[in-house]
Amino acid sequence: MCAVQLSDDERIVVEIADGSFGIAPEGASEDCQLSCSLDDFLRIFRGEQNLITAIMQGRVGVRGDLGVAQMFQSVFSPGDQQTPDATR
Repeated sequence: MCAVQLSDDERIVVEIADGSFGIAPEGASEDCQLSCSLDDFLRIFRGEQNLITAIMQGRVGVRGDLGVAQMFQSVFSPGDQQTPDATR
């Protein structure tokens, strides 16, 4: 599970499993937290920005398990061999 903190009062927890993602159940415990603007999140989500590069540039903050953040990147990376299915 990875929490995405978009602002002080906007936070979502995303569950990644088998190459797909969805919103985690309420109260789910996250393994990492990403902090970024909505604009940066959307660019990562659309595959226009690499998450790891954004972390290195200071555009995205990460706390917790970096391996989970890397898994998050693999779901949205347009260069991956598999195209993940989005579940809602």
